[in-house]
Amino acid sequence: MTKIIGVAGCGRMGGPMLANLQSAGFDARGYDPRASAGVGTDVDTFCEGLTTLITVVRDAAETDALLFEDQNVVASARALQTIVISSTLSPNYVKSLRARIPPHITIIDAPMSGAQVRARAGALTFYGRWRFNADYAAFADDGCSDPSDGQLRRRNDGQGFE
Repeated sequence: MTKIIGVAGCGRMGGPMLANLQSAGFDARGYDPRASAGVGTDVDTFCEGLTTLITVVRDAAETDALLFEDQNVVASARALQTIVISSTLSPNYVKSLRARIPPHITIIDAPMSGAQVRARAGALTFYGRWRFNADYAAFADDGCSDPSDGQLRRRNDGQGFE
């Protein structure tokens, strides 16, 4: 099965994220309700074959609209396996998503830090607890288990993660 990454919320941050994924050779597409170059506004087309969703929307209300209400991506993207929440949202809100999203879909809380210039340069910082998934060039969350298990730390030398 082809892995298709979708970036939802292709404004100042999500648009450059999408462009960098595409430049790196990933099969990636974008969605935003506002029309912009190279980004779709038809949620049904966006959801077709989508396996990984990266949300770059403003807040919990826009996340609910994207996942369950207006766009209803959780129900529409039948091949969806992973949702990466890149907005800075309340940890309690993100944990509450587990009860609303089918158990076969992995939820990764990965808020990002960095300005638009860093997004364009592909130099954003993402925060979270991770475990590597050897079958896919993405990450799977650790299910909120013991924080000493699977924790990823940013290295102080700027050379990545340890």
